[in-house]
Amino acid sequence: MPLPPRRSPLPALACALPLLLAGCSGGPGDSADSAPPHRFGFAPYVSAESASALDATAHPDEYRLAFAVAAGPRRCVPVWGGTEPVDDPAVVRRAAGLRPARVSFGGEAGTELARACDSVDELAAAYRDALDAAGTDRADFDIEGEALGDPAANARRAKALARLQSGDGLDVSVTLPVMPEGLEADARALLRGLRAAGVRVGEVNIMTMSYGSAYPDAKGPMSAYGERAARAAHAQLRDALGWSSRTAWKRLRMTVMPGVNDVPHETFTRADARRTHDFAVLAGLGGLSMWASFRDRACAKGETSRERCTGVAQKGGDFARLLAGAGGGAAD
Repeated sequence: MPLPPRRSPLPALACALPLLLAGCSGGPGDSADSAPPHRFGFAPYVSAESASALDATAHPDEYRLAFAVAAGPRRCVPVWGGTEPVDDPAVVRRAAGLRPARVSFGGEAGTELARACDSVDELAAAYRDALDAAGTDRADFDIEGEALGDPAANARRAKALARLQSGDGLDVSVTLPVMPEGLEADARALLRGLRAAGVRVGEVNIMTMSYGSAYPDAKGPMSAYGERAARAAHAQLRDALGWSSRTAWKRLRMTVMPGVNDVPHETFTRADARRTHDFAVLAGLGGLSMWASFRDRACAKGETSRERCTGVAQKGGDFARLLAGAGGGAAD
């Protein structure tokens, strides 16, 4: 069944928001400025290993399969979640039912393959194995924690991606942690390294969540912090990747964590989801993502972990529908 079309933001309306779109007109152009009309998209992260009844809520434009990592600190073999082979028949069947799919490499836990593989050849082959198993040429690289500050691994990854793109036109998305002040130095250096290696970055996805000890007394809405982060990252992408103002907005994505974040005082509410969707459409972002589809439900009685539920009152799928602009429960 074809997916319903998303509403495209009106350029005139977007340019009327100077706080959002400084430099909307008159800036230097690049190849993406003449690309097909902008289309806002919703792309939740989903588990590659186990299905959730919430995966297809709001008819996602893309599914992000999390996470392909190395089988061990020194094992250059891609596996799902650190255990399941990428060609496990059950996972292959699941991936075939999630279209279009994008393999997400890395994540917070596990060893990103660029840190486990000793050579560019081995690394490119490992990435290719995971992509072939999932039947996709779309890749997301979620680089955070120690992996973000590993120059050798970042250089290997950049060279491997440039090699893969030269052969098969790999679609590359880069997912990075962010603060309300923008991307930190390691993240900006990673992007500059990709550009220097000749990698065509299709999208930069910022994780607007879990700001931590830097904001111990956060009182404002999480969506306001996310908007600040997006504006700051927009300017940094122009510098690090040489994008025009328009392209930097079109190729910027935000990922949120519905409900209670890793830091207990940070809660992303349904009102935040509605506001974040409106901001993304008016600013002309490439779209929104969330961590993760299987969390988009209220916790059951006695369920204390926030790994599989949001910790807030909601109906199943509320956040997906609000972020996608497909309605949802009344905002908090």
